[in-house]
Amino acid sequence: MRKLTHQELLRRQKENRDDHRLPFVAVLNNIRSLHNVGSIFRTCDGVGAEKLWLCGITGYPPSGQLAKTALGAEGCVPWEYQADAGVVLKELKTRNYQIVLLEQTTQSIPYQEFRPAGPVCLVVGNEIEGVTPPLVAMCDAAIEIEMAGMKNSLNAAVAFGIAAYHIRLALMKNIAAVFCLLFVLCACVFPAAADEAPLTAGVQSRYAASSDIEATNSSIEVTTSQLNVVYQLKAFGELPVDLSLDVGHTDINEDDPLDLPSHLESRRFGLSTKFPAPFISDDRFFMGLDVFPTLNTDAWDWRSGAFRAPLRGYLIFKENDDFILVGGVSVRPDYEDKILPVIGLIYKPNDRWSFNFASDDPNISYKLNDATLLRWEINYVREEYEVTRGAQEGVVLQYREVSSGFGIEHKFTESFNGLVSVGGVFDRQFKYRDGEGKAAPESGGYVRARLSAIF
Repeated sequence: MRKLTHQELLRRQKENRDDHRLPFVAVLNNIRSLHNVGSIFRTCDGVGAEKLWLCGITGYPPSGQLAKTALGAEGCVPWEYQADAGVVLKELKTRNYQIVLLEQTTQSIPYQEFRPAGPVCLVVGNEIEGVTPPLVAMCDAAIEIEMAGMKNSLNAAVAFGIAAYHIRLALMKNIAAVFCLLFVLCACVFPAAADEAPLTAGVQSRYAASSDIEATNSSIEVTTSQLNVVYQLKAFGELPVDLSLDVGHTDINEDDPLDLPSHLESRRFGLSTKFPAPFISDDRFFMGLDVFPTLNTDAWDWRSGAFRAPLRGYLIFKENDDFILVGGVSVRPDYEDKILPVIGLIYKPNDRWSFNFASDDPNISYKLNDATLLRWEINYVREEYEVTRGAQEGVVLQYREVSSGFGIEHKFTESFNGLVSVGGVFDRQFKYRDGEGKAAPESGGYVRARLSAIF
């Protein structure tokens, strides 16, 4: 572990400028200390609040005392002065903001138990008197910070920072939950038979538990989330074409001196088609062609230098739906491993057993009943990301692993199913392609969950 350099902090700051602000505003009523106001400006900038309202005797920019603690945040956070805080709260209520009071009341709950019901307005009152009774009456909820000592409260700016960061985390979880809910509703509202549906979508997350890196006496844990959408169509009325989009996010939590990025971002488009094999009269043979324009980076933006376009071609022998062989080659320009073999098999000896090693999700499954499968899954990863290491941009980080585990897959409806699995991750390696360092975590366990739907 090491401190980030000034250049790294500036680069991260530049990336954060493009982030969308959260549906979170704050109202400061009768805050007497300009230093507290400046500090709250800085916190609002840090949590991504969309606006700060300054009311009553609360000071506002320009102010030298305020600027000392805001450190320029007063120029980044949208703000407005309104003498009467009640006017602000009435307006926010019409916009469906949940008015939350940071105050000790008869109905206050610990701040960590608060769960936003929508956009949030956090109200903070005077350092001595607190929030005035008329404003208390207008609030929908009240939160407080439990005190273990002799004092009844914290400094107003400190308390605001604690509550604001909790609200930020809760809102981000809400946004993720909304996407999952919409996903489930679409699967239920627009059911379709699997052989008639042109669109499939899936979301999954995998947590790989902390593993030691023996060479450096450190540890690492990795969480990966992914969204996948595939649209099927017929080109020229008969040629099957799959259009796909994969968006991946990987969080890396480590204390290794290798200086790994804290997160990795992946965007992959796909174009796939299959057609009768040319020059072969046997109608059991087909050709498959796939191309996957890819951007793998450690940045939220789209770096043109990280663009790759791997492709693969393969021959398919289909005896019937129960026995299929696949063989070909994957060509990966700009990767260290430019050529990789493509070998696959699908074999279904009976109605219960299925061996599928010809997909992006290789597995062996056993059918318990019409809705539930037991699965053994195995997968490997050989990816490269263009990242920034220190002040050096465009460095290639290679990530490799093999994973295997057991799980259960259940079909909830004709168009909606889920999977939960546990297993182990082996032969992991993070390595900079220029030879400036690598980390090889020991084997560890993982937990994986996936939801998928057919529309």
